[in-house]
Amino acid sequence: MNIIAGPLTKLTKEVIDGFTNDVVEKLIYSVTPIKSNGVNISVEVSVEQKNHWKKELCNLTQQIKSASDIELLVDEVSMIAGKYLGDLKLITKELRNGKGYVVIRGCPVDDGLNELPTSISRPKNKSFISESVLLGVTHAIGFNPYGFKQEKNGALVHEITPVTGKEETASSNGMVEFMMHADGAYLSRDIRPETLSLLCLIDEENTDTRLVTINSILSELEPKSLEMLSDPNFFHVPPNTFDVGDEANSLGSILDKVDGLWEMKVATHSCEPKTLAAKISLKEFINAAESNVIAHSWRPGDLLIFNNFRCLHGRGEIKGKRWLQRCYGSRKVNVGEIINLNLNPACPETQVVTPAF
Repeated sequence: MNIIAGPLTKLTKEVIDGFTNDVVEKLIYSVTPIKSNGVNISVEVSVEQKNHWKKELCNLTQQIKSASDIELLVDEVSMIAGKYLGDLKLITKELRNGKGYVVIRGCPVDDGLNELPTSISRPKNKSFISESVLLGVTHAIGFNPYGFKQEKNGALVHEITPVTGKEETASSNGMVEFMMHADGAYLSRDIRPETLSLLCLIDEENTDTRLVTINSILSELEPKSLEMLSDPNFFHVPPNTFDVGDEANSLGSILDKVDGLWEMKVATHSCEPKTLAAKISLKEFINAAESNVIAHSWRPGDLLIFNNFRCLHGRGEIKGKRWLQRCYGSRKVNVGEIINLNLNPACPETQVVTPAF
């Protein structure tokens, strides 16, 4: 039986009495045989909790939206988010050692979200609720939000919606099918995103995000393929959302064992095998991934966070309006750092900047 984080079953008297105190009791977890979409742990935030969470963020962002101290912003929204997420250790354990993904339903989002951004920049007239939720949740469960200077203008929070002129690209800027991949597969492990947090603002036509876990893939691989995939037989190519050159291509494995756990890094649409044997093994890997996909159907306020080392993700063709936001998380990179790749993933420079939100 899976352990599912059930709906909120108890609020403190202070909250029920009208938000007179910022103290909110932790979500109470219950054991229930929910198997809706294969999610192992799902947190449901009640309407009362969501409204209080949003009220706190509104008060905070009015005070600090022009501040330059990104660490202060992340710390503050993290403290707020932590009050609504329940057992933080359980969520973190699931991400690191379990299936590797958690859904949080009912998160607050901004009012008046009608028009999608048409570029990689956030709309200037948008408030900061969803960004604060993404940064807060990511940091509250133990991961530091960060970004790359060469991606999305160095933003900490990325707009994941079709970009004018990029609709036909297989990327977060496009509308065409985006095959299963790990973000930053070409990067060295110390700066590759460990987690991705995705928050739904709009999804008119229910374009699912697809996930597959590493354990479900490994169970279908032949030993010979496992060995081939664990050796440096594959060229990893940067996605076109990164403003880097061909010099950034890297030769490496797809599977790695780190601290006793298997990890994977690959963009299945662009990875180039070095030999015919590597090509056959990659095909077997892709078939195993595609046969074990779990589809997450979005509704506004859904936040999906997953381990980028142990899960691949993708989506089908986008139809209708669709707007997600994304945040990277790491335990190795400092809070708010924007990494300057300088066309050399192994030796990055870092700098702290004001969030481009």
